[in-house]
Amino acid sequence: MSDTMTQLRKVGGKAAWRGPDITNSDEWKYHLSEPQRAEILAGLRHYQKTGVAQLDATQADFPLPTVGPTLQKLMRDMDRQLGILLVRGVPLEGLSEPEIHQVYWGIGLYLGVVLAQSQHAELIGDIRARGTPGSDARGYTSGKSQSFHTDECDVVLLLCRQRAKAGGASKLASTAAIHDYMVETRPDLVQELYKAHPIAWVMADPVSGEDWFTTPFFGFSRDGSFASRYSYNRTLKAQSFPDTPKLTPLQREAVEYAFELANDPSFYFEMYFEPGDLQFVVNYQVVHGRSQVIDYDEVELKRHVMRMWLSTPYGRQLPETWKQAYTSIEPASVRGGVPWWWFTKQFGDYRKRTAVALGMVATPDGPKTQ
Repeated sequence: MSDTMTQLRKVGGKAAWRGPDITNSDEWKYHLSEPQRAEILAGLRHYQKTGVAQLDATQADFPLPTVGPTLQKLMRDMDRQLGILLVRGVPLEGLSEPEIHQVYWGIGLYLGVVLAQSQHAELIGDIRARGTPGSDARGYTSGKSQSFHTDECDVVLLLCRQRAKAGGASKLASTAAIHDYMVETRPDLVQELYKAHPIAWVMADPVSGEDWFTTPFFGFSRDGSFASRYSYNRTLKAQSFPDTPKLTPLQREAVEYAFELANDPSFYFEMYFEPGDLQFVVNYQVVHGRSQVIDYDEVELKRHVMRMWLSTPYGRQLPETWKQAYTSIEPASVRGGVPWWWFTKQFGDYRKRTAVALGMVATPDGPKTQ
């Protein structure tokens, strides 16, 4: 233990922010200008004229000559800094829901490779209360609050179509700040979070039945990059499986303490979405959650947010112990997403084509192509 203790270090810098210090800052906000909004709508009209299917589209099919590079720079600059970005003013007024999907996808072509979020190869997550029955329903299909967590991707990208009647605040906290505070106050516990422990997959492998993997909460890669993978609920869920290694009392205390800090108002802050808001969150340094949604009764008025999981050209080097969870730990490689689903050839082609266009390395297609 003493040898490991000497390796403790803080992340520091802008990445280790506290919520109250940045909640009113404009540093993580960007407002699209009227010419930029017009360019996005022109890109949409161009795409619609091509008749190209979503997965076959390229940047040339949805031209954003100034907006695309601007968003790329904003996303690149937020990494290892605050790790959050809010772009306001995406033009949605007067557009149908399918057209908003097209705008969202067109913007995504400039930002990264979109990953599967479920066994249904869900590329654009539909976050709204749907009353989905059954124990396998995921939290984003209801209006319930969601605890702090990270997603299986470099960046989670949210687009707000409609806000809630009340509630539904996006909650954000810096895991770098949580890590650094634990280094100061409980170095014994932060040591436990450097160790790999079981986490439940979002869903089990339909072939092998494998339903958990191991990864640490915190880690540093060989180039010194900090990364966190934070999932309190799925860590506890994995403990209910008969074949998982059980957390020691000290490990459980460490998991509980990290969760307690994330929920401390001195660490997190809340923000409310407006229609046309585009939120970027770097999963390796920020956890996100949501307060309970108080929604309208009318289906057409309910809160509606769309979600993409992105593997980006700006993804950092990951710790060696994260290979099982991400397949690749190398920077600028296509990685993450729900691994246990059947890739179609069309998606595989999209994945490779988009990776090449963005200067990324495409990892293997997955367990099967159709």
